Amino acid sequence: MRLFYLLFLLMAPGLSLYAQNSPGLRNVIVDSSSYVPVDKYRALGVSYTTTRDEALSPLVFQGPGVTFSASSWKYNRNWLLQPAFTGRLHLLKNASGSSVYNEAAFKYQYTALRELLSLQHGNWRFWAGPEAGMLLNMRLHSRNTNNIASYDWAGFLGASAMVSNRFSLWGRTFAVSNQLHIPLFFLYARPPFAWAVPPAIFEEAEGAWKEVFQVGTLNNIMSLSNQVNLDFYLRKRKKGKLVQYRAFRLTYNWNYFAVGTGNPLKTGGHALSFSRVITF
Repeated sequence: MRLFYLLFLLMAPGLSLYAQNSPGLRNVIVDSSSYVPVDKYRALGVSYTTTRDEALSPLVFQGPGVTFSASSWKYNRNWLLQPAFTGRLHLLKNASGSSVYNEAAFKYQYTALRELLSLQHGNWRFWAGPEAGMLLNMRLHSRNTNNIASYDWAGFLGASAMVSNRFSLWGRTFAVSNQLHIPLFFLYARPPFAWAVPPAIFEEAEGAWKEVFQVGTLNNIMSLSNQVNLDFYLRKRKKGKLVQYRAFRLTYNWNYFAVGTGNPLKTGGHALSFSRVITF
């Protein structure tokens, strides 16, 4: 037993030293000049939308919901790359409250912004570039006697522009940006008649899927989105000592989507979300 205690005392300093090291591997940056950091945002918030989908009802429906998103910003020389996924869930009611339906909206877009160096003025920076994406909105009207489901799907190509500024206020550093998204060309699908699926598909008619997908521009379909971001720091203290400045983002977004052909649709809303900024 004494021999056991003696061996333990001899090994204890080594065990303590080993416990302080990570058991796994960590990234090692050899050339920091080629390292491009990526800022990731995981946002959660509240939203409110107004929808008039004539495939379900001629009435206007409004209601609150939740919004969530996952996006990132990657700076590559004078380019800013922005992949983003957004989802929203809403419970909508009409004015009388006698009818209710659920709405789920999903959107993915990839934007590549080029910094316009000739327009830079102080801390003001200007960006513009192309974007591509896809959206899917689904609605379920459980109390309807005819069509209980509706959808709108679109793949799009468009443009985006952003202005940003970094400033100090009350001894703190802030960054604000305002970005506009304007899709210009669409491949989209909407319920063509009273039923969600075209009858030609049931009948297996030749070229039936041509009734589902249509090509559109701003003449018959419109999708606008504007996002304002406010970035700021909050201090993290440990035992009264300042150990870190953690970055956060507060985002306000409004969007509008309208289809003027087939069963007309108009929907728009607002969203307010909050996210932690994580840099890789």
